[in-house]
Amino acid sequence: MTRENTKRTFVAINIPRTVGKLMPMIASVVKTPLAEIRWLSGFHLHLTLKFLGNVETDDIPKLAEQLRGIGTFPRIPVSIEGTGLFPDERKARILWLGIRKGAAELISLQQSITLALAETYPPDPRDNFKPHITIGRVRPKVKPDKIDFTPFLNTVYNPINFTINEFILYESILTQDGPQYTVLEKFSLIQNSRKA
Repeated sequence: MTRENTKRTFVAINIPRTVGKLMPMIASVVKTPLAEIRWLSGFHLHLTLKFLGNVETDDIPKLAEQLRGIGTFPRIPVSIEGTGLFPDERKARILWLGIRKGAAELISLQQSITLALAETYPPDPRDNFKPHITIGRVRPKVKPDKIDFTPFLNTVYNPINFTINEFILYESILTQDGPQYTVLEKFSLIQNSRKA
């Protein structure tokens, strides 16, 4: 497998640009030199359902077919609320925004995607999917226990509500200015016929 014949891919959900407007406020509460945390662009955020890594270009159509075959899922109303850290405060590497409403439905969708792709992309037994939106990464050489994350964990903002209508197969191209994302295919969720 050569890099020229592969695409670095992942399955994700696009996040509303409204979240981008929160980023300056959220980043400002963490009192640490900017170089210690790499904040993601607020207008290119997504909720990753499955990272696939390098996929042979010729295998992309088969991959898309497998994703189309997961069955029907209704559109998912969600709310973005709260903040958190992975794996924990003393060893924090990932800063994230949480998903409250819609979390169970997203877990079900993610499990179906994982099952559909299991033959080609075996699930990692260590994976424990928790719906979240990564907004920052502590840089590798930084000791996270030297950063006070308390203000970040106590950050309050108005919940952001939106409806997930689709999930997307993306290509990620790594550049010096950060990753660039290209949509390879979109997969629509169905309109829920039940009345609220």
